[in-house]
Amino acid sequence: MELDSYNERKAFDETKAGVKGLVDAHITEVPHIFRLPQGTLSDKKPSVSASAIPVVDLADVHVSREGIVKKVKDAAEKWGFFQVINHGVPLSVIEEIKGGVRKFHEQDLKVKKSYFTRDVTKSVVYNSNFDLYNPSSLCVNWRDSFVCCMAPDPPNPEEIPLACSSFITILLQDQIGGLQILHKDSWVDVSPLPGALIITNDKYKSVEHRVLANRAGPRISVAGFFSTNMLPNSTVYGPIKELLSEENPPKYTDFTLEEYTKGYIEKGLDGTSHLSKFKI
Repeated sequence: MELDSYNERKAFDETKAGVKGLVDAHITEVPHIFRLPQGTLSDKKPSVSASAIPVVDLADVHVSREGIVKKVKDAAEKWGFFQVINHGVPLSVIEEIKGGVRKFHEQDLKVKKSYFTRDVTKSVVYNSNFDLYNPSSLCVNWRDSFVCCMAPDPPNPEEIPLACSSFITILLQDQIGGLQILHKDSWVDVSPLPGALIITNDKYKSVEHRVLANRAGPRISVAGFFSTNMLPNSTVYGPIKELLSEENPPKYTDFTLEEYTKGYIEKGLDGTSHLSKFKI
């Protein structure tokens, strides 16, 4: 990271006002640190087909479970993203969640500053860009984040089973839109469905995605990550031995969470998977 970029990021960070602070200041130009360097912009084209993100209806899950499981499997293998409807979460709860997020970010800055921290081990964290000072980060994301950890603090190993970090993500987006996923070398819109939840599952496919800026207004996105707390431990992760055979050998070497996390952070967000480093 160049010194000028570091100083700009530090000055931005010290305001504790985040991206919303820049918007409230009525800036007329996006600051340099939020722009990707020339030559690094994606050359992928927006999809021109009528491709639609798979939608899985869970209304009959107890009647036709096998059919729904197949739909989920196909969507996870081919897309890595799918939307679910009739999932049992009341629409009123979904609207309250989005309303709560909006209220937090729109409240007085003095109140928000009391939650501002870069200590990711805390159960409540508010800041802008968790990887703000990562030297491998090409630019800063145009977003502010408020994170609540639902696990005990500090985590109790007996209460939280070990699992690969972020093996499934549930995303609730508002109606602003802008979310796109990369499918067959083209960007495809994930059009918002009222009350729908978006599911990603790395067991099958970890899909590259992005969010386009818009002029309509602020965009709210609520993500639920089912993952470990990323604290180093000696556990070795690898495929389940009982599922391996000569016809189905392992595709990746075993590794610890610390080995994976260290390389993932150093790599930065460049659109590539760090998992390929462990490929056999």
